[in-house]
Amino acid sequence: MEVITKAKKLEEMIQNTPFIFFKCRNEHPRWPVDFITDNISLLGYHPDEFYRGLLLDDLMFEEDKERVSKETIENIHSGIDNFVLEYRFYPKRGEPIWVEHHFQVERDSFGEVSMFHGVLHDINPRKQAEISLQQSELKYQLLVNNSSVGILYIKNDGLILDANPTMISILGLKSLEELKNINIFDSQPLIQSGISDAFRFSLEKYQTRTFEHPYASKWGKQIFLNYTIIPIYSKDNEFLGAEAIVEDITRRKLAENQIQQSRDYLDKIINAIPDPIFVKDRDHKWVLLNDAFCNFIGYPRESLLGKGDEDFFLPEEVDIFVQNDNLVFETGNENLNEERITDSQNNIHYTLTKKTLYIDPHNGEKLLVGVIRDITKRKRIEEELLKNERLLTKVTESAHDVIILIDSKNRIIYSNQTINRVFGYNSDEILNKTVFDLVPYYDFSTLDSIAPKSYKSEGNKKGGVKFPVEITWSAVIFDEQPHYLGMIRDRTEKVKLEQMLEKELEKLKRLLELDSFLLNINELDLIIDTVLVTITAGSGFRFNRGFILLEDDPSGFLKGVSAIGPADPGEAGRIYHNLASQNLSLADLIQNHHENRDVYDQRVKDLVKKIYLNPKEDKFFNIIFSKKIIIETKKDNLYPDSYIISLLNNDDLVFIPLIVNDGVIGIIIVDNYITRRSIPDEDLELLQLYANRVASAVQKAKLHKALNLEISKTKEANIQITQINNRLIQTEKMAAMGEITSEIAHEIRNPLVSIGGFARALARSIDPEDKNRELLNIIIDESQRLENILSNVLSYARGNRVIAERRSITEAINQAIKLLEYHKQEKNLDLISNFEEPFLQDYDYEKMIQVFFNLIKNAMQASEKDGKIEISVQKIHQRAVIRIKDYGSGIKTEHLDSIFNPFFTTKSQGIGLGLSIVKQIINNHGGEINFITEEGQGTEFITTMALNNNLN
Repeated sequence: MEVITKAKKLEEMIQNTPFIFFKCRNEHPRWPVDFITDNISLLGYHPDEFYRGLLLDDLMFEEDKERVSKETIENIHSGIDNFVLEYRFYPKRGEPIWVEHHFQVERDSFGEVSMFHGVLHDINPRKQAEISLQQSELKYQLLVNNSSVGILYIKNDGLILDANPTMISILGLKSLEELKNINIFDSQPLIQSGISDAFRFSLEKYQTRTFEHPYASKWGKQIFLNYTIIPIYSKDNEFLGAEAIVEDITRRKLAENQIQQSRDYLDKIINAIPDPIFVKDRDHKWVLLNDAFCNFIGYPRESLLGKGDEDFFLPEEVDIFVQNDNLVFETGNENLNEERITDSQNNIHYTLTKKTLYIDPHNGEKLLVGVIRDITKRKRIEEELLKNERLLTKVTESAHDVIILIDSKNRIIYSNQTINRVFGYNSDEILNKTVFDLVPYYDFSTLDSIAPKSYKSEGNKKGGVKFPVEITWSAVIFDEQPHYLGMIRDRTEKVKLEQMLEKELEKLKRLLELDSFLLNINELDLIIDTVLVTITAGSGFRFNRGFILLEDDPSGFLKGVSAIGPADPGEAGRIYHNLASQNLSLADLIQNHHENRDVYDQRVKDLVKKIYLNPKEDKFFNIIFSKKIIIETKKDNLYPDSYIISLLNNDDLVFIPLIVNDGVIGIIIVDNYITRRSIPDEDLELLQLYANRVASAVQKAKLHKALNLEISKTKEANIQITQINNRLIQTEKMAAMGEITSEIAHEIRNPLVSIGGFARALARSIDPEDKNRELLNIIIDESQRLENILSNVLSYARGNRVIAERRSITEAINQAIKLLEYHKQEKNLDLISNFEEPFLQDYDYEKMIQVFFNLIKNAMQASEKDGKIEISVQKIHQRAVIRIKDYGSGIKTEHLDSIFNPFFTTKSQGIGLGLSIVKQIINNHGGEINFITEEGQGTEFITTMALNNNLN
């Protein structure tokens, strides 16, 4: 009974192990299964399948059969009855797995093999680990030669009842009897190693326990054993003892050490990879990260491992990560996606992430391996390129200029929408037409891919209308073929503006030319002759007749003094043919008329001497005096005095007042008595400007005459009077030039302000991205530049009055420096200031700012980049001495006498009034300005001003 119970317990113990026990008998050539444990189900089979004829040999991997058969035969013939073989075995489902087969041969009385017992052990995880290690290039050798499992039965008092041969072999004993002499609780080596306590715990607590422990083998080598202690009960639930399953895990331990070393080595390799790498488990938690990944997202590894994306990234990013992860886990397919990651510093990165599924061969766990490539720069470049492409398309389609692309056969293959507005074609209609349908022929062979070429020409609208254009051609390579890119600009408005400016400049030129005849004339009679010839000459104003009335000093009346013009058409014809045959210049006509003034035009001279206007009684004079503008009787429907109209026999007369200091000192009367030609408004505007100059010249002549009378009274005062006369002449010249320049500047400013104003209004209404904005900005800048020039002209023309206040001169200098801060930074100049302790003086603050602004700006312009400028202020003998020194190119010798002259300049921009204005302001302050210069060494301007000069 005891033997049966023991066998039954042993069978239960065997069935509960992870090992498959079987027994086969020798029936040549087959080995049918007589017995196999139920746990064959671990491999998907049922024991009945083997009892019905299924052989273990049938389930052996085909490539392993020959080897296993050969080794088995060799062992049997050698008399070895216990041996272990490893081979691949087909489970019911799935791929072949590796098993460890323990053979125990049973022989008959003749020594022939009649039966063998076997134990199958699934070593697939270990084998896969070995294969994985071999396939890795680490070349670590896993020394696992045998996998041994020992089975031990122990009574509750510690005595060993039974053990299988493997257990005996593991412990290094010779027989089971020798093993039975050992008591687990009394063996001193087992007590010292702690194995006794482990068995005692399991037996006393009735609990299964598993532990690992080193053991000194019979060869004196330390091995590692894995102990599994399982309490055993009878059917009556009586505690009998324990089953101990002991496995030699030395090779596994060595493998684990090798794997750990391999992992350490792999960690070094992975951490040396510059791309971020991560490994996630099925719960999307990180299990492995390289240094590059930690640095990339900005968190230490210890805070990342075991956590997931949701702990560190934005929800919208996490959703995408999880979606892509699941796709890999579910399909097993490699995944390559662009993703967005926000790091610990809230920096956004765009990545190209490759995700691959990895299945752990030991436990079948699915892991996701990800490799990240940071493509933020590339992504931003792509976005910028896309943005630029959209912008280019928008700019192209909204461009003010026509943009076309033509092929090598001069056919138009692209145009923007502007072509409809400029030429009248839509962008589809113009395709495949030649460029010569739009603009004249151009030789494209002269183009190259580097320098665009521009020229002005005429364009042809769809209806055949021609208009001015400017064309810029560039050679480009498109689709590996030569093409030509053209930009066609409609110049119609620009031409109108150029014509208008040209007309104004022509008017100015003409006025200056006419005025030049008056500049150096001091005799009143010659002035009158010059004015009358200028009014009527073909190269002048071309009126038929001209009359001059001047104020009579004793009476205050306006009396006719001289006239010019034919009395009738016949005389007009003779005069015209006579002058035409002589081909005289305006200067010649003036000289000729002056020399023969008593011969010509007697009839109109007699008429003019009959004209006089009484300021106190004459209504017409009152109208002239109150309005002080040109009056055209017929246009203004004004006939206040039929006496003059009837006397001159014309109801279409023009009256131009001569005004000095708000007073009317004379009148010029003109008409077209012979030709009846209408008078354009622009001629009247020019005539009014000329009249202002005439008034100044007349007044100057009167003053000159008065001065000459005074000079004749006394010889003793001759030198002083001469000086006064010269100064007065110069003053009058400058005043006259200032007045006429002021009038001209006002006339130019009106259309210029309109142009600038309209351009600014248009600029505010246009999208900042619109290319037309650039064209409007050019108009605005050029208008502003012309306004600045006019402001300088006006400043020079009017800048005589000084409004003084008492303050430190350094205030004006510092304000000028502040205004020039941009120019200073542009050249990186060093301004060195050396000012004495502030002292007060009388000066015009605003005008002195202009002085120092001009002087310092000139110094900046003369200086090289990274140069220096020295500015000093000293008080010497009750005078302020201001020095401004640069280290630039200096002033050329031939320019030394001209730098303070009006309109003298050596610069490409500007009109040459800067230093003239400076000298004028300094002189009006009673000061002096001088300079020291040396070519190539620099220039120093020295300004000296009195501290107390009672300027007001």
